[in-house]
Amino acid sequence: MMIVRHAEFRDLEDIYKLAGKSGVGLTSLPQNMDTLSARISRTRNTLNGNVHKSEQGYLFVLEDTEAQRVIGVSAIEVAVGLIEPWYNFHVGTQVHASKALNVYKSLPTLFLSNDRTGSSELCTLFLDPSAVKIKTVNFYRKSVLCLSQHLSNILRKN
Repeated sequence: MMIVRHAEFRDLEDIYKLAGKSGVGLTSLPQNMDTLSARISRTRNTLNGNVHKSEQGYLFVLEDTEAQRVIGVSAIEVAVGLIEPWYNFHVGTQVHASKALNVYKSLPTLFLSNDRTGSSELCTLFLDPSAVKIKTVNFYRKSVLCLSQHLSNILRKN
């Protein structure tokens, strides 16, 4: 059976191994025991209501209860950009047009923005490649999105 739950210190070794499998491209999941331990502490503090919204974050794991190991990890930042600037990009369209000159140019353009400040962010989502099955991937993605929606509803009330 697969269950999604918040990370606990007993998961640290499994999370560390997953971080090693994720490679260097997933910067939100470093293979560093101190950093991973701090993420678990932060999750615990968030669950206990001990930190300000700007410091809150959750680290979740996907546990295979039959194998008794963690096979996936995900994280949600509660509110980005409240302490340090947080920028994002979006693709828009710039149009240059002149009827007199018979010119019409539509250009896809990358815009820098910070209009998501205070929003939640799904910042980590990784599954052990050796455990990946389509059903597992779909279950985990939907579970994380369900959790993030639930957290979003709770945070709106606070």
